[in-house]
Amino acid sequence: MSSTHSNIYVFFLSVLPVFTGVDKYTSLPFTSEDLAKCLEMLSEEDREQIAKARWLIRLRHGDEEEQVLLGKMRRTLDEIDDRVLREVLLEILEKRTAMALLRRRSAGKDCPGPQEDFGFGDAAIQGRFNWSQPYLGLEYREPWIVRARRLFDLREAKELEKLMLRNSWNIITRARSGQIYSRTDVFLYVLQWELIRRFCAHDASVAASRVQALVEETVMAGAGKLFEGGAT
Repeated sequence: MSSTHSNIYVFFLSVLPVFTGVDKYTSLPFTSEDLAKCLEMLSEEDREQIAKARWLIRLRHGDEEEQVLLGKMRRTLDEIDDRVLREVLLEILEKRTAMALLRRRSAGKDCPGPQEDFGFGDAAIQGRFNWSQPYLGLEYREPWIVRARRLFDLREAKELEKLMLRNSWNIITRARSGQIYSRTDVFLYVLQWELIRRFCAHDASVAASRVQALVEETVMAGAGKLFEGGAT
């Protein structure tokens, strides 16, 4: 890597704020427009790699027919040329695979067949072998799955999503610790911004729901008083 490219990565990370945690923000620390301007510093190749990584991390189950989507995901993951970034994405996708298997079983569906592609990493294999176990036999290597199962059973979808975002954040943070001011560090920084964006979107949704509930409660209370006044 040339010193010019190296300096660009240092400058990129120097002009943007240091993140303190995925759940430390009530709004984005900087806008998507600001991020786009900074990404213009990078080479076209780097921007393409980042775009592919962002696509993978933004995906939700149900966006497309499962087998078609998994095929696209595998091809995109294979196109990531940065080894650390690819390993980070694979670990995140493996945790999402574990959650997808729990959802599938809770929906009363059969265990994926041996020829059925249903996700990434050891979770896809171990989950099949331990289909009847409460946590798919993953609770020792993936302790978070115990709380995830409880949140899922309680239908706490937003809290479950936040748990998964924190899992992804921790994976990226560990990887960044050995990649200071490098090309990989820039890639992982952008992924952390994506997680903050998703987390803030959940908080905004919750806040909007609470405001709406308060408005409806106030309107109903006012209507009740009017009704009482008319009845006297």
